[in-house]
Amino acid sequence: MTITEVAYCTREMVQRALNIADNPRLNDRVDNAVMAGARQVEGYLHRRFYPETMTVSFDHPDDQFLWLYRDLAGDPTEILSGGTPMVIDTDVLLRPRGGPPFRWLEARFSGDVFWQSHDTPQNAIGITGDWGYPTTTVAAATLAASVSSSATTIQLDFSAQVGAGSLILVGTERMIVTGKTYVTTGATLAGDLTASKSVGTVAVSDGTVFEAGEAIVIDSERMFVETVIGNNLTVDRAVNGSALAAHTTGATVYAPRSAGVLRGVLGSTAAAHSSAAAVSLLKPPSLVTELNLAYAINNTEQALASYSRNSGSADNARLAPGRGVADIEADAYTAYGVKNRTRAVM
Repeated sequence: MTITEVAYCTREMVQRALNIADNPRLNDRVDNAVMAGARQVEGYLHRRFYPETMTVSFDHPDDQFLWLYRDLAGDPTEILSGGTPMVIDTDVLLRPRGGPPFRWLEARFSGDVFWQSHDTPQNAIGITGDWGYPTTTVAAATLAASVSSSATTIQLDFSAQVGAGSLILVGTERMIVTGKTYVTTGATLAGDLTASKSVGTVAVSDGTVFEAGEAIVIDSERMFVETVIGNNLTVDRAVNGSALAAHTTGATVYAPRSAGVLRGVLGSTAAAHSSAAAVSLLKPPSLVTELNLAYAINNTEQALASYSRNSGSADNARLAPGRGVADIEADAYTAYGVKNRTRAVM
């Protein structure tokens, strides 16, 4: 399995938290836990924390208020009332005033266009825009090679912020990162490295091709780059279930910069992109990421324990209650949760 759905944390976050091996069998388990955790977040908070461009239709309202029953992430690109365009602020007001997200619209009595129907009041109002809770867009990397509109992998210059499960933006195209594979960084080991956890400085031929937070592999040992100072990397060695090993000068240094992607997702269109194009990361609120991570960690540990994970031992052994997850749930719900509102069923 690979990541095939929008998530709010990544495979790599779970691997690092649990220090579990990076291999296909366990990756399948973690990927499922990450995606399941994302759906648990949405079920608990009754929101989706990503933008999806689409047109949503609503019945003609009974008064000036049109309740959306979902988040509108920003100003809509079009509002049609009975097929007639409505102008924001002139004909219709976005509410609440402190949004986005916007949860309802209010028609202005002084406007030129009010709510109106087609032949029937059903689906008379169409709103086109980005639906979902607003995300923060941050610079994450650039493309290391051009990409055609049909390619299913992209090459990144750095990979610290992008992981399996990330939602990224290149131009106007949204992509879901399904997984990453290691490719050469072009740098080599500039000095011998002994098999000792206390030896955490790695000299490389070119420190400019690395960034803090990125994973690297030398021979078969995985390491996590903590800082980059000149041509020296301070690393956490033998991570993700790999073993300490000795390495010799000239060994190639690899990093996970080839990313598999699902193209043109969430209402966007797959397009060609040139080398050095900016790659942005669409980040949900931090508490949402923490809750997804908590669910994913708990899901992974429960699955690995055949859903009978215990705490304590002997006569004091009992099923692990996951109280830490409940604390994060409470915090996230206080900050972002809404009651589950749906349209009346007639």
